[in-house]
Amino acid sequence: MSWTLLVIASSLAAASFAPAVARPSPAGAASGTARLTDSVETVRRTPQALAHGASADDRAAFTLTVGDELVPYRVMAAFVLPGEDVPVEVASADSGFDVHVESGTIRKLSSHLWTWRSPSIPGAYALRVTPRDPGEAITVNAFVMVPYSRMRRGCLGGYRIGRYPAPRAHAGANYDRPRGFIEVTTLDDSTRVSPHFRLGQFVCKQGRRYPKYMVLKPALLVKLERLLDTVHRNGVEASTFQVMSGYRTPAYNRRIGNVTTFTRHQYGDAADIFVDEHPADGVMDDLNHDGCTDRRDAERLRAWAEALDRAPDSDVRAGGLSDYGSTEAHGPFVHIDARGYAARW
Repeated sequence: MSWTLLVIASSLAAASFAPAVARPSPAGAASGTARLTDSVETVRRTPQALAHGASADDRAAFTLTVGDELVPYRVMAAFVLPGEDVPVEVASADSGFDVHVESGTIRKLSSHLWTWRSPSIPGAYALRVTPRDPGEAITVNAFVMVPYSRMRRGCLGGYRIGRYPAPRAHAGANYDRPRGFIEVTTLDDSTRVSPHFRLGQFVCKQGRRYPKYMVLKPALLVKLERLLDTVHRNGVEASTFQVMSGYRTPAYNRRIGNVTTFTRHQYGDAADIFVDEHPADGVMDDLNHDGCTDRRDAERLRAWAEALDRAPDSDVRAGGLSDYGSTEAHGPFVHIDARGYAARW
């Protein structure tokens, strides 16, 4: 069983955050369930400009696993199905931790192990793990997805998704059809899914009406955060990457003329990215400082991603990688994904 995680910022500061807006709690939720107003507010905050990559301050202060996904940052997310029993486990020599949930039911199994039964209503729900001794908490924004089985004739709630191909033979779970889809509203659009990325950055560019539905994998988020840190260590200022194309529905993928049956964009672990900071003009920055923006800047970003993919001590998932030059429609960019094996073109 695969778990998709998105971690949401655990810090409770910042008076500039937008007011919290709560999701409806499912009927019959346990009376002992704790509502986390502060955590929800963190999830719903308006995105802020960030000057640095995932620094040591962004890393999780203790080892947390939700489902079968390791949570590497204090800000992340998880993707689950309605009414699913989700194991929450802390691996630490410290004896005291508390788990609080915005909705659903939490059951303690041991000093370091809990089970969270997710709500029946799709949406984003904060799950917060806090050490009893002074220390940084981790807040996981768990997205309860709409199951794949609810799709009818390639549509969910009037939103066209299209047909996913049958699972690729001998290719493993990475090519299975999605377990479900994240329902994205204009409110969810600004939710942080890792320290420097928002959910809305990865939404399919198909149509303007909400809600939309999408797939996103934590392996891609971890890879982008690690690459952003590499970019900073090479002297480039970037608050995030601009995502030219993240998730694509199969219908949208065909509409734009992509003939790749198993494009990773359909599975939520691919992004076409570029650095756009100085100036913020919708085009790749001059990364190699030669006075112009062209494919050589994309090649520079690709080289950093290549080194990350091949580093012997890297904790990122291997994947596809390619650079592209400018056209009349866009500037140079780099494709990066986390398919599980190296692919170059």
